[in-house]
Amino acid sequence: MKNKSRLAAVALGIFALSLGPAFAASWKETSDKGLAIYTLGSPSSGQIKLVCDPDGVWADGPSSSGSQFYMLASVNNHPVTADSIEIKTESGTGGTLKSPGGAAALASLNKPVWNKLIKALSGASSITVKSGSQQFSINTSNKTALRCLTGNS
Repeated sequence: MKNKSRLAAVALGIFALSLGPAFAASWKETSDKGLAIYTLGSPSSGQIKLVCDPDGVWADGPSSSGSQFYMLASVNNHPVTADSIEIKTESGTGGTLKSPGGAAALASLNKPVWNKLIKALSGASSITVKSGSQQFSINTSNKTALRCLTGNS
């Protein structure tokens, strides 16, 4: 019985370490040639970046008309490369965005989930990001009106 308890304690400790600590960060907003870019965190400890083209300035070709919105995540100075990015806030709001080929999730693949996540991220104080085996948490120190809604809830 002692071995089972010890094994359970070791497994719980390993799980807790794999989650990593949450760190504090502020949303930073920049603009570049018509794109709204929102960054939270740092690439080394965990970062979310939203690239939003609400006016379709960078849309290219007939199939790419209209606004475009992307979410990128990185940790340990590398972009996450799993096929999906899962986001959860302290309120329990969350969702999973498809990221075909890894690196960036495209809003148009699931507009209702995207809009729900953007609304939650705008006011969240704690965010957990998971992609494949990579996971990190960020405690936000500011709320930001993210201009990244697709227009279709």
